[in-house]
Amino acid sequence: MFLLGANITFAEDSSAFVGIGIGGGGNAFGIEKIKQSRSGLSYGFVIGYKKFFNEYLGLRFYANLDLHHNMSKLNSEDKALKAIFVNFGVNMDFLANFISNESLEFGAFAGTRIGATKITGKDIEKSKNSAERLGVKFIDTALDVALNVGLRTNIATNHGIEIALQVPFLPVELMGETTTTYKVTFGQEYSILARYTFHFD
Repeated sequence: MFLLGANITFAEDSSAFVGIGIGGGGNAFGIEKIKQSRSGLSYGFVIGYKKFFNEYLGLRFYANLDLHHNMSKLNSEDKALKAIFVNFGVNMDFLANFISNESLEFGAFAGTRIGATKITGKDIEKSKNSAERLGVKFIDTALDVALNVGLRTNIATNHGIEIALQVPFLPVELMGETTTTYKVTFGQEYSILARYTFHFD
């Protein structure tokens, strides 16, 4: 019996999970070739399911809702443009454990997110109203595609900690180039989050 017990491996269980995260991120505001980058607070919520095929490899699928508070300005004399990026979408990550035993799993993940980004806030609404009065189309919602990478650990089966880097690929084109206005873009460059996850039995 002892020999049988010695051969038992402790694979990470497949399970549903929820998580909350907080961190920081950067964004870029641009008018034509003029571009400024700024940083701000990020936080969000995830809910999903992870499936492990053995003790080292798995997949997870989850939905996310993230908010990013950012401030951008074109130069030191301009008033800062306050805005909130709201990201919501679906994600798929590949999971790889480097360590997997009875009390601890430690590994990495990499995957993609696809969904939408909406930019909101008082300054954005003012800009939108001004553009519409001039007959210029103002877009505040766009497709969101991003890279997810990071490190993760599970402690005592149900509790997890992650460090996640998210890199969106597509800025929001607020106003396209026309005869009366320049092309204006506003997009996230990255976000880094510390995330706590709870895994259900």
